[in-house]
Amino acid sequence: MKEHIRTGDVLDTLIMMEPTDLVYSKGQQETFTSPELLDYISKQTSRGSGNVVQYEVEYHKRIVMSFSSFILTIIGASLSSRKRKGGMGMYLGIGLALSFGYIMLQTVSATFAINADTPPILAAWIPNVIFAVIAYFCYRKAPN
Repeated sequence: MKEHIRTGDVLDTLIMMEPTDLVYSKGQQETFTSPELLDYISKQTSRGSGNVVQYEVEYHKRIVMSFSSFILTIIGASLSSRKRKGGMGMYLGIGLALSFGYIMLQTVSATFAINADTPPILAAWIPNVIFAVIAYFCYRKAPN
């Protein structure tokens, strides 16, 4: 029931920890650059941390956003190519509704990845796949 403290030159335990590991702020994944984010994900995964899903979703979302801008541009160009005598009000409303729907679907799929064990890459691509189909139909219906 007594402790004995020994000192020596040999190190028997090494804890791989940095001072930045103790500090966590909400939305931290948005402040990292992509290489820093990928490094953080690999470091936390090698440590066995289970809360890297939101970082993986952010990483995949950065890749997907370039494709989503192209898809939404096709939808916008297809809707704006229709000329009506009565005005553009209905098509403007459809465009706003589709934009709102994309943002909503992106948020819901990211939440599914974080809380419901959906793979992060799938959660990032679901809105683009759905809206690519919508963009295809809008493009097919648009006048030449």
